[in-house]
Amino acid sequence: IQLDLGKMKQALDDESAKFTSVKKLTSGSKVAVSFDNKDAGNYLIARGKETDMNDIMACFSAKSNDQDRRQTFLSYATLTQQNEFYVATEKKKLIVMRRDTESKFGSDFGINDNSWHAWCFSWSSAGNIQVFKDGVKQSGAKSNVAAGKKVEAGGVWMVGQAQVTVGNHDNKAKSFKGEITNVNIFETSAEDFGVQASRNKCSQPERFENNVRSWRDFRRGKVGGVKVPTVNTACPVRRIFDDFQINQGRGRYFQQRHS
Repeated sequence: IQLDLGKMKQALDDESAKFTSVKKLTSGSKVAVSFDNKDAGNYLIARGKETDMNDIMACFSAKSNDQDRRQTFLSYATLTQQNEFYVATEKKKLIVMRRDTESKFGSDFGINDNSWHAWCFSWSSAGNIQVFKDGVKQSGAKSNVAAGKKVEAGGVWMVGQAQVTVGNHDNKAKSFKGEITNVNIFETSAEDFGVQASRNKCSQPERFENNVRSWRDFRRGKVGGVKVPTVNTACPVRRIFDDFQINQGRGRYFQQRHS
């Protein structure tokens, strides 16, 4: 028994060392992290849910000005699916992948304009993919993408890197360069997410229901030379980054600006 406990402790120590190769980030939910270099060794990592998911909604705020190549915001891989869920940008287009089916959105999203934008990417079990920018639903929604196929359990989420196999990052050619904050993963539809936002006056996503992985989880999995340039103060003090709330009159998201 002592031998088994010793092995378990060593395994936990090894895992901890891997996920915290530098000091952990501060505990505030409004911390932004900076990916200054195109480096395959820089990323944030978190474990996937232990059960399959019927719907998925990934939200974050980001700033980037790299328009020359594909760069990965977020990837989720499992033992059987390299791109179970994947969000990236390539020049001026947004790319959302679900079960290796690639969906491209527009050419004028302003995603790499060196300004902060809030993004949400939603996939439903009906196979619908929707994109929200600064609280506004974007045109070009996709349908019949992996319809009826659940999001597999037990995978790995990675911020800033693509994955070639589960937990193994790709290369610096697809790495993210810029700043990102408030990455949250939900098992919910876009409509249900909006209802939750309307109930939370401070719009702190990690407190919403069905939050599979929160920004706190990703910050604890900081690896490599990811930096902490900015702190966004807590509600209701003036914020650096805008938060989502629901526009109940029109039934869609909007971005509440703090002047």
